[in-house]
Amino acid sequence: MKKQVKREEIIQAAKKLIIEKGYRKTSVEDITNEVGIAKGSFYTYFKSKDYLMETLLIEKLGSRSETVKGIIDSGKNLEDVIREYVEYYLTVSVDDAEFILVMTTMMRSVDSVGEVVIERLEKDKERRKQEFIKILKKFKNEIEIKEEKDYERYGLLVFGMINTFYINNLFPCENRFVETSLTEVKNKINSIDFEYESKFMTDVLIKLVRK
Repeated sequence: MKKQVKREEIIQAAKKLIIEKGYRKTSVEDITNEVGIAKGSFYTYFKSKDYLMETLLIEKLGSRSETVKGIIDSGKNLEDVIREYVEYYLTVSVDDAEFILVMTTMMRSVDSVGEVVIERLEKDKERRKQEFIKILKKFKNEIEIKEEKDYERYGLLVFGMINTFYINNLFPCENRFVETSLTEVKNKINSIDFEYESKFMTDVLIKLVRK
């Protein structure tokens, strides 16, 4: 139990410092100083800062596959499945604000992010692409897609649409490269009408793919 508590303290300290200082400027020593442990103790839990971030990604994103599988296998019609899929990925709460801000801050220093994190992000991108492809192929008799490579294009299109939505709404152009506080991100999340945005994106996708 004590090891689990200490591990969580290290993760929380890392997230706090990354938001405050940026990913590149946050060192393992900074994290251990924040927690109040010896630098060597960090490596009892994580191989490196990058492996800590990979752990954070796995814990946050790992449960999504089963949820989306349930949406795809629900037996509902094309429009309802796409709507539920979009709602699931588009809608976030203030509880997600810290994770979103950590990830965004990290990607501002992408050149200092290790391969283990990049590979994990690429795996998540591929998984999400394949999820939408499964939806399209399940309803292939109802959609206007003739070439196999177009399924890939639509999968990437939806991934890009959702990611762009987050960037434009939470980190608008006028301050995209300026440090954003956790409170600001939470306020922006509270200001978004996710129900409307999900419906709008669903309607656009249905018009694109339906015969």
